[in-house]
Amino acid sequence: MGDLGAWEGNVWVWDLRWRRLLFNDLLVVVTRHPGVDREDAWSWTLSKDGCYTVKSAYSFLIKGLSAMGTP
Repeated sequence: MGDLGAWEGNVWVWDLRWRRLLFNDLLVVVTRHPGVDREDAWSWTLSKDGCYTVKSAYSFLIKGLSAMGTP
């Protein structure tokens, strides 16, 4: 499929060449929102600091089971 864009200085410039109308709409959206000058990063939304912990995952699962009425 090739590259979808390139960095020009500190700005990511998209180069999307799809033929479908839906993807043309996507191109309009992504070109209106400039990229940031940092790399993507993972964030765990179930903890305040964004870091994964077994405790946060366990708490989430227990709350879900409780909501379903499972002891």
